[in-house]
Formats: sequence, C-alpha cells, structure tokens
Amino acid sequence: MENTTSYILISIAIIIESYLISNAIIERNSKKDVVWVKGLGKTNFTSDLIVWEGSFTRKNLNLQNA
Repeated sequence: MENTTSYILISIAIIIESYLISNAIIERNSKKDVVWVKGLGKTNFTSDLIVWEGSFTRKNLNLQNA
C-alpha cells in the first residue's frame, strides 16, 4: 500500500511539473513588447531620449596643424 501511495504522489508531482515547465516555455516565447492599437488617434509628445553621434577627422603631416 505504501508503494502505491508513493507512486501516485510521484506521478502527480511529475504531471504538475510538466504543466509548469510547458507553461513557462510558452510564456517565454510570447511577445511582450508589442503595442496593440485600435482606432485612430494623434498625440504630440516630447521624447526624453536623445542619441548624438559625431565623428571628426583631420589629416596633416604636422601634429600641431592637425
């Protein structure tokens, strides 16, 4: 009787763990960075992020003039 009870508990634990792992894999592959828009709307906003890129080059044989 004790063996049967332990087998049943192990089986239930395996089923629950299989469900949790499969649910985690499904959630991992779902896209969370998607914006859904319904309808039409306009909004002006001010961005709080700016990326500045620059490059300067100068060629001269004399280091002081360059």
